[in-house]
Amino acid sequence: MPARDLARLIASYTQPGDLVTDVDDHPIVARAAGYLDRHYRRLHTSGHETTDSGRTGCHDTCPRAVLVLVRLPRADVDGLDLHEMTRAMHTWRTLLRPGGYLLVALSPPGSPDGRGSHRATAITVARTAGLSWQQEFLVVTAPLAEYEPRAMPDSAAVSPAVLVNRRHLPALVKLLAFHHRTGGDDA
Repeated sequence: MPARDLARLIASYTQPGDLVTDVDDHPIVARAAGYLDRHYRRLHTSGHETTDSGRTGCHDTCPRAVLVLVRLPRADVDGLDLHEMTRAMHTWRTLLRPGGYLLVALSPPGSPDGRGSHRATAITVARTAGLSWQQEFLVVTAPLAEYEPRAMPDSAAVSPAVLVNRRHLPALVKLLAFHHRTGGDDA
């Protein structure tokens, strides 16, 4: 995601001095949080365990974040397995303080084999974990073509397809926003 767009999201969801947590260790997140006068903490999660600077069980001892950023799919979590995703989403929810937000970036937006939807699974398990659905963002990551030559009647037959491995190159990232409601910590 472009740094400017990421900084806008962090500024929209947090206030100066708030804690921003990134599960994927993107240096742009740390720089944007620092620039905006937010505290930054990188956490590693694996299944239902969270580590911070080598400590396990951090969700019991670490301050909770106002904003947690996560990317799906993940190597340590099958994004289409409801049970596994529910455990991971519950872990991410425990990192949030009540009133905080979880932003989930979907890249690619769906499974390549078509067996399921990361978006639908994330929304379902977030509700199960006690998070409420807020909204979906589309963040453009590459310039979009002004027109598609293959859609023009006079050039469709002669224009080569611009595909990589029979797929178009991604030009956007979907972000799903979930809210950790105040008024309780139990899911």
